[in-house]
Amino acid sequence: MESNSLSRVFHIDTLRGVAILMMLQGHFIDTLLIDEDRVTIAHAVWKFCRGLTSPVFFTTSGVIIVHLLLRKKDVSYRQSRLKKSFWRALEVLMWAYVLRFSFWPFFLEGELTTEFWRVDVLNCIAVGLLLVGLFYFISNKIHDNLFRLMLLAVALAAFLLQPWYMALDYSAWPIPLSNYFSQANGSVFTLFPFLGFMFAGGFIGSLYTVLYERNKMVFVVGLLIFGIFLSTYSSPLFHELYVRTNINLFRQIIMDNWFIKLGFVLCLYAFFVFAEPLMAQLKTINLLGQYTLTVYIIHFFILYGAIFGLGIDDLLFKKRSLPAEYVIPCALIFVVLTGWLTLRYHKWKDAHF
Repeated sequence: MESNSLSRVFHIDTLRGVAILMMLQGHFIDTLLIDEDRVTIAHAVWKFCRGLTSPVFFTTSGVIIVHLLLRKKDVSYRQSRLKKSFWRALEVLMWAYVLRFSFWPFFLEGELTTEFWRVDVLNCIAVGLLLVGLFYFISNKIHDNLFRLMLLAVALAAFLLQPWYMALDYSAWPIPLSNYFSQANGSVFTLFPFLGFMFAGGFIGSLYTVLYERNKMVFVVGLLIFGIFLSTYSSPLFHELYVRTNINLFRQIIMDNWFIKLGFVLCLYAFFVFAEPLMAQLKTINLLGQYTLTVYIIHFFILYGAIFGLGIDDLLFKKRSLPAEYVIPCALIFVVLTGWLTLRYHKWKDAHF
């Protein structure tokens, strides 16, 4: 999602830029690193950091869409933002399926592969944008505070009820629909719990006009306190609730506690807000943070060979074939190349259109 109109809030674009760079190297290394180098301490640390990429990306996407929507009280402005968000959601959803489309099976056999219906990050972001717009449409006649509460309620429900909805049987659903809720057919992401991060980000974005712009330090400290609490004390809290109530849901949450990742994201977010004067100087990363959709599309063609299947993972290297001493410099080249192509494309686009 591009965010050119939010250029003055540098910490958002910078954080998204860092996240998209993490995604690039993460996808490259995970695709090509040999199995023998996946059992080291270094790989475990790398895997943990990589695991924060999608939560950061979803969270910042929520921040952007809601902040842009609420930063002005003007009705016509907000209606315009809703329309832009709606069309952006359709664009993102279109690319989600285009990138998964396989030309040769469709050309030779007239069939769509199961790969086409797999749900990835773009699908979830598109649905999240539509839902955020729907929630605002429902609540805007009352008060912005109702919208904030709805965002927070959905975020909490996405994390709290995760053991419940993950245990549901979606096998009777049509595959194109069930893939949004289950990874049984190969979906990389599902709507829940990942929309929890987007709605949590939306709640943060809704606080910009009432808190960030009035007292930046309180905003930073608040993010840091809640981040430390969630990452450190959420599991002990759920354990205590389980002991006192014997409700099995609390025990299941501890086993796969997404509040911990949300806590790390909030701490990271607090750092980027605090260091905003420095963030403003990182111009290249800021630009990449504005062009994340373009980065994603270009990297998908280069690495995975979208549509025609002619990607690095097939043409140059076999999957899981490179040791760490080779995959790391190759990943760096891949990141630089993708970033350069993205910036060149937008420079050309701005000059000609």
